[in-house]
Amino acid sequence: MTVSRWDVGLVAAFVTAGFGLLLANLVLVAGAVIGLVFSLYGSVSSVPDGVDLTATREFEATGAGPGSEVRVTLRVENTGSTVLPDLRVADGVPDSCPVVDGSARGSKPLRPGERLTIEYTVVLERGRFEFGDPDCRLRSFAGTDLQKRTISAEGDRTLRCGGPLSDPPLMEATLQHTGTVATETGGSGLEFYSTRQYHPGDPMNRINWHQVAKTGEFVTVQYRREQAARTVIIIDCRPCTRVRHSRGYPTGASLAAYAAERMYESLDSAGVITALSAVGLEDSPEPLVGADGVPWVDSNSPDGASTALFRTATRAAADTQGTVGTDGPNARAKTGQTPLRADGGAGPGRGSLTERLVARVPADAQVVLCSPLVDDWPMECASALAARDHACHVISPDVTAGTTTGHRIGAIHRRRRLSALERAGVTVTDWPAEFPVEYALDRTLPQL
Repeated sequence: MTVSRWDVGLVAAFVTAGFGLLLANLVLVAGAVIGLVFSLYGSVSSVPDGVDLTATREFEATGAGPGSEVRVTLRVENTGSTVLPDLRVADGVPDSCPVVDGSARGSKPLRPGERLTIEYTVVLERGRFEFGDPDCRLRSFAGTDLQKRTISAEGDRTLRCGGPLSDPPLMEATLQHTGTVATETGGSGLEFYSTRQYHPGDPMNRINWHQVAKTGEFVTVQYRREQAARTVIIIDCRPCTRVRHSRGYPTGASLAAYAAERMYESLDSAGVITALSAVGLEDSPEPLVGADGVPWVDSNSPDGASTALFRTATRAAADTQGTVGTDGPNARAKTGQTPLRADGGAGPGRGSLTERLVARVPADAQVVLCSPLVDDWPMECASALAARDHACHVISPDVTAGTTTGHRIGAIHRRRRLSALERAGVTVTDWPAEFPVEYALDRTLPQL
């Protein structure tokens, strides 16, 4: 490909020579020679033959969770025997992996054996991302000859983020009792609870024979009764939670859905009876929505119901409403969606979402609420659950990390909500943006 950037020199040379001949001016005729020399230089300049380039790409980490930053290094080496006066390279970054630091482009003249190194950082959403081969553009010394080509990159090509689980996510943080929780009543169990007077019909192995031998009084030993553990996980995907702290990072709802999925897999593999629900979904799978309008998955749901609900929640959570402190609260009005009421309801005539959700929770269940706490509804929900004697745990990804005034104000309100929940007896796990999801699970699972 030829670029005609030197044609203006040829035109100037002919015009100057014409005026010089017309006016019989030797200076103008001599000046025309300069333009002719520039034009001749541009016409004979070309990209060298035998260009040979190799590219290698490296990722700093693979298999990271949503919101994690991955450093990408691309090295392009001139393995040929000619000098490349102008080499420009652009890496094949997927559109769904935004670059948040550095640049995926670079340029440099390369002598034989020299390298061009490009370093940049991308932020991951959930999914599998395939990097393409880098494109390069070669120019001659004069810039009149242009060649474009694609270099086959060796090394890393695929990034995976938040894939399916094959093993429990934690090695050290495990449930204290597999599939059971202790109660404050006596009965059959393993842990000593109390003693009481012997009643006819009590099992012989529960009689304290040492007490009988010492005092002659029959006493029955009671152990702390254990019951099957039952946990309900609630994902907060309401439109107001679909905000992110910076461009390219996952939304708070996306992080909440990811933490809920990891928690669900861990509890289910440990034998805990686990139910799943989500709030704020505009297109919930019909078979999973009851007459009260609340999506619900439990042991009676069809196979694949939890996967369908997680996919729906993840898809809805990615529909970003802006950035914390900028256009987040106002973006809901632009989408044309029905605004939520203060109690979390989805419009007139539906009743309080909190009431409908709490009514679905079994009486003996503990609740894990995954929410970025961008408004007061999670506090109202947790208070309603506590009023019914449900043990409540909140996992809250932080989407207020930032330096703007809006971020700082959002962080103040979020800290106020965290403190209010703790004062109400709710177990709160604050998940900072720079930590992986294991940080949150490591602090929550042992308490269930």
